Amino acid sequence: MLIGVLAILAAGCAIDALSNSLLLLVAGRAVQGAAGAVFPLAFGILRDTLGPHRVSTAVGLLSAMLGIGGGAGIVLAGPIVAHLSWHWIFWLPLIVTGVALAGTVALVPEPPRRDAGGLSLPAALLLAGWLVCLLLAVSDGAGWGWTSALTLALIAAAAVIAVAWIAVEVRSRQPLVDLRLLLQRPVWAADLSALAFGFGMFGSFLLVPQLLEAPTGTGYGFSQSVSAAGLFLLPGSVMMLLFGPVSGVMPRRLGARAPIIAGGLVCCVSFALPTVDYSQMWQVLACSTGCGIGLGLAYAALPNAIAHVTPEQTGIATGVNTLARSIGASIGAAMVTAILAAHLVPGGSPWNDGFTIGFGACAAMFGIGGAAALLIPGGRAGRLVPAVSTRLQKRGVLCLRPTTRPRRLRRRRVTTCHQRGSTS
Repeated sequence: MLIGVLAILAAGCAIDALSNSLLLLVAGRAVQGAAGAVFPLAFGILRDTLGPHRVSTAVGLLSAMLGIGGGAGIVLAGPIVAHLSWHWIFWLPLIVTGVALAGTVALVPEPPRRDAGGLSLPAALLLAGWLVCLLLAVSDGAGWGWTSALTLALIAAAAVIAVAWIAVEVRSRQPLVDLRLLLQRPVWAADLSALAFGFGMFGSFLLVPQLLEAPTGTGYGFSQSVSAAGLFLLPGSVMMLLFGPVSGVMPRRLGARAPIIAGGLVCCVSFALPTVDYSQMWQVLACSTGCGIGLGLAYAALPNAIAHVTPEQTGIATGVNTLARSIGASIGAAMVTAILAAHLVPGGSPWNDGFTIGFGACAAMFGIGGAAALLIPGGRAGRLVPAVSTRLQKRGVLCLRPTTRPRRLRRRRVTTCHQRGSTS
């Protein structure tokens, strides 16, 4: 599946790199979007192939890559367009995807086989339907008018289709998303945090470059080029790379929710600074860098916060968490754009208040993300969790294993199985 998803991503990049019309460009982006399963698949493979004591750090590093990729895209887009052409925005990812595809074929081991599952096509179509209606309304509501007939119709359609999707999932023997899993407090709390952090991160990707590129004649801008504005996001991307693995180690000592809470606090404080004053360039840089630290801590910890689910549920749980992050990103980008558009001066630049409100909205969402993590059960990683085997569970066997190995057992893995009152 991972090889197939990477091949789809490569195909989407190739379509966009060769496109000569907007329609073909959008079609290629749609193909690329179909590869969004790469992160949930990667998380599942990590948990299948690595020992429990190594999973959290590896997941932390992998999660940090999601934010680093987004930041790197903004940093590099300006120089690529200026010195090459916009087609290279897709040629370069195609090359990187090809390297990842070859590395997957050569280096990633095949995980253990599991019981075959099924795909509920009606549930998949309904899920896509209500998400498309919701995101269209959020993305274009500012232009159409939030009370316009089209915006209200899309929101109503999203609600109706979502109810139908829930009904189909509840009745399905093999649901696309196990709704009982989403009702578990650690899972929905982590999803709420992911949505809030996605909102804040993509809001920052809009606010910081827009502020830096605004003319100095506005009284607040810095008249930076697109390339220079992108470079201000580079320290944040580096911080994400550095703090992602740190976040993977923290749960062993402080519990899974500690990095998320810390990340939300750091991001909230970082964005509270420009809501007070952003007249100096160092304040904008401090905001971007602090955001990178906080996102590195939080993004890396979110998949670990739902690590208590059985491996059969890992793909679904991390997939929904990634989806929540993407929904938050779409809403964040749309809302920040709407805020800036609602505070335009006659010349076309946003009022000073537009940036103040935008930074404040992102700070509030980061705070919500950190506060939602308080609902995730605390305690250090290392508690016993249900093991993988569904076949053993069907026989009445419940296997438990430590999520981290005790120091005195560093060279051995211990699994305890209970069957009908006996212990072995």
